[in-house]
Amino acid sequence: MFSFKCSVSDGRSLPFLQYLVSLAVVKSIKLMDPQYAPVDIKIKWPNDIYGDGLKIGGVLCQSSYFNSQFDVIVGVGLNVNNTEPTTCVEALVQSVCPGARVTREAVLANFLEQFEIMFSAFVADGFLPFVREYLLHWMHSGQQVTLATPNGTRREVSVQGLSDNGFLLATDRAGETYELHPDGNSFDIAALTIRPKQR
Repeated sequence: MFSFKCSVSDGRSLPFLQYLVSLAVVKSIKLMDPQYAPVDIKIKWPNDIYGDGLKIGGVLCQSSYFNSQFDVIVGVGLNVNNTEPTTCVEALVQSVCPGARVTREAVLANFLEQFEIMFSAFVADGFLPFVREYLLHWMHSGQQVTLATPNGTRREVSVQGLSDNGFLLATDRAGETYELHPDGNSFDIAALTIRPKQR
């Protein structure tokens, strides 16, 4: 749908940028009109947008380091009006507001408005001010999933949230904590399994 460039100086904030963009996408839809607040749009860790349990979009961030800052190209793909192959933003909005029309231009304008405000706060204060809101809009709090390890073992874990490093935080029944990096793991939502990405 669109891409843009932004810059950050603190490399520790990079893992959180995709979360910030994902949250801005969700907010841009829900805040377009007060009647759209109940629309079922959620964030699937680390960077997918789901509506009514189906994937409708995603966020990709690619960074390079130059002159003491990270330049990040952010790409956002979002199915606004096409109900195939899953569903779209307009159909989700119409499920709570029959007859409503949603345009790509309106989504983009609302996204840019949300992101500009959020990004300024993010640069100043990091992701911490957004954690609570992010967790309200994601699919995973308390979710029971299977963690598949590189050596083939499997553990049942419960998703707790995000670690201070921006990783998915989960615990097993024995209380052992796991931090899962978004670049090294894939979350199969249908099978409720987190597994290492194939290299």
